[in-house]
This record gives sequence, C-alpha cells and structure tokens, in this order.
Amino acid sequence: MHAALSRAIRRRGANADEQSWLDAFRREYNSVRPYEALGMQTPGSRWRRSGREYQAEPKPWEYGARQHVVKVNSRGEVRWQNRSYRLSSALNGLTVGIETLEYSALVYYCNTPIAEIDERKLIALPIDPFRSLQC
Repeated sequence: MHAALSRAIRRRGANADEQSWLDAFRREYNSVRPYEALGMQTPGSRWRRSGREYQAEPKPWEYGARQHVVKVNSRGEVRWQNRSYRLSSALNGLTVGIETLEYSALVYYCNTPIAEIDERKLIALPIDPFRSLQC
C-alpha cells in the first residue's frame, strides 16, 4: 500500500498533505481498483470485521499453576532464586511466568517461551524458535 501511495503521489504530482486527495486515493485503492492477487477483487470487497472487540485495557494474562509469576523491572531483569537475570527492556513493568525444570527454568511471556534460565551457569538465554527444526 505504501509503495502504491508513493507511486500515485509521483504520478499525479499531488500534495500528500491534502486530506481530500488522500481520501480519494484510499477509495480507489480499496474499492475501485481490482487486484490480480485477490482474484481481480478489490481489498474492500474481501475485508471482514474481526469477531473480537477491541479492548483498550485487556485483562492480565493468567499463567498456569506450575508457573511463578514475576514482574520484569525497569532494567528488563527478573529476580529468580535470589539472582537477577536479564531478559529484555521490551518487557519492563510486565509480568512473566517462570516454570522450574531440573537444572533450569523456562520464562514465558503469556504462553510463549522467551528465555531459559540456566541455574548452573547463572545466565538467561533467549529461546531460539528454530532450534528444533531439522535442516
């Protein structure tokens, strides 16, 4: 869509700040011009409203009974077994679930494993989502 908008601006010499021109472009892009990738239909004809309503403040994630819920501090760290482990500053202020294994622990954000705490080496390693794939 952004490439099509850039081409249209160059082709028509339009001022992209003009709201009426942008509205006309949006109507053409979504409702007039068919696309081969959509079986010669328009994007607007294929669009369907989501069945889920938008929640400005969704309820907090509920971690499983085997997981300990820990809050990530402002440095992106969690405190586990009397030690600090660095996860990510992207998680500042959020909660994670930590599930204890034999010599390590898995850290989950919602239902996604994001790190493994190696209690022998005293480090947190990110989970590689591709490590189980065989090439």
